[in-house]
Amino acid sequence: MADYLPFVLGSDLPYPGKPNWISWNFMISGTAVFTVSIITVINDRLWQKWAQIIVGLWLSASPWVLAFAGIFSTRVNAWTAGIAIAALALLLISNEHEPFGTTRRRARYRR
Repeated sequence: MADYLPFVLGSDLPYPGKPNWISWNFMISGTAVFTVSIITVINDRLWQKWAQIIVGLWLSASPWVLAFAGIFSTRVNAWTAGIAIAALALLLISNEHEPFGTTRRRARYRR
């Protein structure tokens, strides 16, 4: 199965059709996002969203850290996916958790 990864971007990788460190970066990052997302569905905690942000930031920085920024399609894919993952996790945090020092009054329902 890993002989033809990555599925879409294999044409302009250094060794098309063979798994390499770029492929492993995407596979491990994708597996981390998927695993944390499944754990979040089962038991929603704040640390899980921060883990998604960390993975997203890693993906967006990985072309420069792992020195594959010269490959246009993989650089754009890593940057776009990473920013999207981090932004969506930040949006979830901002929607679900109140800023420090503020309180929300809950409506009291009468029968």
